[in-house]
Amino acid sequence: MRKRHMSTVGFIVFVAALLVLSGFTRAGSLEWGGQEEGVCLQEGSKERDQWSQNIKKKFNWLPHFSGGRLAYSRSCDQDKMQDWEVDEDEVVSGEGRRLNVFRWRKQFHPLTSERKFGVLYPVRYLQQRLSFQFRDSRYCLVLNKNKRFESLSWEQCLQSVDTRWLFDLPTDPGEDGLIGLAGIDSNQDGVRDDVERFIERALGGSEKERKAALSFANSLQKELISAYDQNTVIALEPETGAALDCMSFVLEDKATKFLLELEAKTYNTSERLRAWNKLNSYFSGMTFTLTDDLESQCNFKREQQN
Repeated sequence: MRKRHMSTVGFIVFVAALLVLSGFTRAGSLEWGGQEEGVCLQEGSKERDQWSQNIKKKFNWLPHFSGGRLAYSRSCDQDKMQDWEVDEDEVVSGEGRRLNVFRWRKQFHPLTSERKFGVLYPVRYLQQRLSFQFRDSRYCLVLNKNKRFESLSWEQCLQSVDTRWLFDLPTDPGEDGLIGLAGIDSNQDGVRDDVERFIERALGGSEKERKAALSFANSLQKELISAYDQNTVIALEPETGAALDCMSFVLEDKATKFLLELEAKTYNTSERLRAWNKLNSYFSGMTFTLTDDLESQCNFKREQQN
């Protein structure tokens, strides 16, 4: 690890994600943010399929549910029924059918419908949670250890990162992601897919922290793929240093630990470790002056952490 990196207490932002413009609809999967990876929300592939017999009986006398489909959890496999859209109002829908919850036996069940009904409560994607309003209170939809849906109060939801649904993450590249220096960057945002997934899961506290880490990871990736071109690596150093300084400001006392984890994830093969050693050799004997104003290296004003 570069000595300059070891001596600094953290990092941050050069946003790798584009800002969502008004009226713009985002599309992607909704992946459970709990400890187990690779569990996505999926809409039923046929009318009322995957519904329990008890729920079917309940809906048999409600003909306006004929176009409805139950949503359930399933391993992420890029099935088209795992594609969801989030519009400018954070409303979640799948193929034109809005995601709602239906209350039955004091439990909430996720389903989609083409029409609005008074017994359905629309779901919105707020603060990485699937949120809905019931009467005068707000709740979120979560999975338990058995991958069954439960609801929690909004206050409880915000107290745990395991209540998050991660939207539009790249799929896990698996063994293919270990090939070559560049690895796989399927969404072309400048961050390797496996690294992006790690950051999104590890930093659930605030959007700024995730943007900070993505910015620094983007700089590390640029250096890595140019590891055997000394002139290019030296030219990239100001950008990398600024991202690191800004991230130190944002992550504060979490920065050092996370930096070690992020670099371990970035240089995770023997080929990448050799490139990392080559990178460090270019800076041997160099000294760097760290600014006292880390915030000045960020491209945003510090706001209260969400």
